[in-house]
Amino acid sequence: MSTKKFQRTWIPKPKEQDFDWLQIKTFELMIADSFHYRNSKTFLEVFPKYRDDVVNLFNSPFDDLTPTHGKENNKHYRKISTDEINKAFRKRLSKISDIHLEVSYMDGYLYDNKDKTKGFDFAYYDTELNAKRFHDYCFGHRSISNGEEQWTNFVSEQRGQEYLSCQSLERSYYENFEINAESIPTIVGEIQFANWALGYYDLFKVLHLDNLTGIDLLIYITPTRTLEKKLSSNIVTFDNMKKIIETYSSVLKVPIWLVGIDIKDPLSNK
Repeated sequence: MSTKKFQRTWIPKPKEQDFDWLQIKTFELMIADSFHYRNSKTFLEVFPKYRDDVVNLFNSPFDDLTPTHGKENNKHYRKISTDEINKAFRKRLSKISDIHLEVSYMDGYLYDNKDKTKGFDFAYYDTELNAKRFHDYCFGHRSISNGEEQWTNFVSEQRGQEYLSCQSLERSYYENFEINAESIPTIVGEIQFANWALGYYDLFKVLHLDNLTGIDLLIYITPTRTLEKKLSSNIVTFDNMKKIIETYSSVLKVPIWLVGIDIKDPLSNK
């Protein structure tokens, strides 16, 4: 896939003399574009909490981004680190009480994954239903040999995260648990500012998970407009991700809220 071409704004002076840019302490980021695929807009109208959680990420200026410079074709441009943007978003996401960060799927259940390279950046899901699925994985008809050990570790982790009540951490709680009693939607999210090829990989993960357990919504956050121009070339952007989604609409059944993030450049006229 060819990425959208855009015109860099090159700085005409040596980067060391670009004092106005280097001295900026805070940046204002905002939602500049939205694309609703399938019935994601209707879903967010029914469950506005998940839309509001994303909108509220931008309620205050970002004071943890460092202005720097990138170089292409022996010319310099004003740049912001994608790593810093990712860290800044994760820091804000971590303040949402019922959100899970770095989530993976295995053998019928979701889990918070310490290996940050394989899972989804964030997710919402019914923790009791998920615990029931893990309980069945440990002690069900096709239980694993070390189920007791796995369950003990799971309970220990859950106590630390405080997602579940003490009652729902008891094994006996799930003996008569109604498997269809799900009340919280299953939502996965990605914050993607890396190489454009990862856009395909992210959608493959979604297709795989949706086939196994079902997903109610994918929230996909990626750069656009001015912010896009302040990041490295050949990255996932709002425009090329929208094109990917539309190209594979015949196989993509999951509702998607594609969110384009932009930045207010305080030096746009300088």
